[in-house]
Amino acid sequence: MRHLLRAAALVLVCVAGACSSPCDAIAERGCAAAGADSDECKQLRETATRASSEDERACEVALRLVETVDRVK
Repeated sequence: MRHLLRAAALVLVCVAGACSSPCDAIAERGCAAAGADSDECKQLRETATRASSEDERACEVALRLVETVDRVK
């Protein structure tokens, strides 16, 4: 749960910045939490580059959830 909250905070930073897609935003948050050189980060970035339009919609929903958790926190 703590990882989710950290990821949520990072998504907000990326969304406010210049991430090109919701999946990219999730990848950036995950990389910030796990470390840029971690296997998790590499997997997140690879997944974001191959995201379908359905995946992007799912990432958008996930980002909204994270933003809501941040606001409630």
